[in-house]
Amino acid sequence: VEELSFLENLLEEKKINAIGEIGLDYFSPELKAKREAQIKNFSIQIELAIKYNLPIVIHARKSFNDIFNLSPKLKNVPSVIFHSYSGTFLEAMSIINHGINAAFSFSKQIIFNNKKSIECVKMLPIENILFETDAPFQNFVKNGFTKMEDILQVYNAAFEIRSEKKLFEKKTIYRLNAVSEVIDGIAGNVEENSDETIEEVRNVVKTIYTTHV
Repeated sequence: VEELSFLENLLEEKKINAIGEIGLDYFSPELKAKREAQIKNFSIQIELAIKYNLPIVIHARKSFNDIFNLSPKLKNVPSVIFHSYSGTFLEAMSIINHGINAAFSFSKQIIFNNKKSIECVKMLPIENILFETDAPFQNFVKNGFTKMEDILQVYNAAFEIRSEKKLFEKKTIYRLNAVSEVIDGIAGNVEENSDETIEEVRNVVKTIYTTHV
């Protein structure tokens, strides 16, 4: 309570421009045992962010069910940044679809082939993605601290991931166009909905998908 009072004093004096990191962390049994206290404090901090119209930076581990439960409050915060996001793509999209103005920040996870993070960077709208190093603690090399310039590694990895997505989208569009042209051509020569038409379409589609990868 004393720390929350101190926080509000800083807000009243306009000495800070954002609130965070704040959030919920159930990573260990000891932390999970403090779940109710965490939720209470987090809720108060969200209310302060709404009152003073400030963004928040969220630290969340193994706690997304409770994050979703707080959606009615979170959607009233001007901006919500999920630091070192560890959730899934579907969870991220659900947060966005709940009306929360959210951005999801990624670091070394995408360099070290974390599948969930890579899918998020590949599939989330670009306007909902941020990058970070969390310097100096999310070390990129064994027994070494992260330097600020290591952010370049994160951006390079993200560029590669997004480039792969664009290539996939181009191939998909090509395939759909090719299938459409084939169907139009077959429909003009074979009786509509005949067994021959269906079988021919199947064979051509199979050929397109196996030869244009």
